[in-house]
Amino acid sequence: MHIRSLIILAFSFIFTACTVVPQAQYKQITKPEDMAGMSDSFYLQASSISVTASSETQKAVGPQANEPADKVSIVSKPIEYKGFRMGIQPVDTWRSTTTINITKMDNLDLFSSADIQITDNTVKVITEAGGALVAISKLAAGLANASQCTTPISYDLDYSGAPNPMSEVLSDPNNCVKVTLGPVPPDAIPAPKLPKDTTRNFYYSACRDATVEVNFGKKIGTAKAIVKVSDPRYLQFVRMPLKGSISAHGSCGISVKSENAVTDSDAAIVNALATETKALLDAVTPTKK
Repeated sequence: MHIRSLIILAFSFIFTACTVVPQAQYKQITKPEDMAGMSDSFYLQASSISVTASSETQKAVGPQANEPADKVSIVSKPIEYKGFRMGIQPVDTWRSTTTINITKMDNLDLFSSADIQITDNTVKVITEAGGALVAISKLAAGLANASQCTTPISYDLDYSGAPNPMSEVLSDPNNCVKVTLGPVPPDAIPAPKLPKDTTRNFYYSACRDATVEVNFGKKIGTAKAIVKVSDPRYLQFVRMPLKGSISAHGSCGISVKSENAVTDSDAAIVNALATETKALLDAVTPTKK
C-alpha cells in the first residue's frame, strides 16, 4: 500500500475508534502473589441479621421476658465475606487513562465508594506520538421452641452450602432465626464466573430479598420482616461513569452518580488529525525543485 494511503487509513482508524470509557480488570485474590498488577482489593459483601428490642427500655425479648415480639427491630447489616476477595486494577489504553480511588467502610475491608475519572488522551497522542502509526498499522492487520432466643441476636448468614438461585432457607445454630432467600436477580452471574478481561463494569455482591422470622417461643410469638441481603456467591454489575462516583448502599446494592466528563471534542480531534496528516504527507512527499 502506498505510504500516503497508509497514513490516511491509520488516522481514519483513530478517528473512528469508540468513545473513550473507563475500564478495569478483576481477579479473585487467594494468595499474596495474586495482587500482582492489582491496585486495590476488598472482600465481597455478605449480610448479618441483627435482632434487637425496639422499645426505649431495650428490654430483652424471649420466653423469660415480657416484651412482645411486635416490638422487635430486624435489620440487615453488611459484613465481610471471607470466601471471596476481589482485586481491581484500572486499565489505561493509548487513548485514555482511568483513575479509580476506592474508599472502604470504617473498620471493615469492604467497598464503600469509588471516585472514577477518565482522561481522554486522543489529541495528545495524535500530536505528540506520531510514532504510534506503526503500531496502529499492525493493529489494523425448621424452627423449634427456642428457649435461648433472647435479644440482641446477631446471625451472620452462612453461605457455605450449595447455592440455589431460586430460593434458599438459612438458619442459625440455635434455630432462633430463619432466613428465606428470594430468587437471584436475573442479571446476576455466579461469582466464579467473574470476567478476567478488561471491562467497564463494576462488580458487587448480588442483592436478594430475604424473609426473616425470629421465633421467641409460644409465650412471646414470632417476629417477621422482609429485608435486603448481599449474597456474595453471585455478582451483579453497574457501568462505571466517565466521571463520577459509585457508592454502596447500607444493606446491599450500588448507586452510580455521573458528573460532566471532559473528553476531546470531535472538532479538536479532526483538527489534530488534519495537522498531523499534512505534516506526515509533507515529510514523505518529494520536494519539487
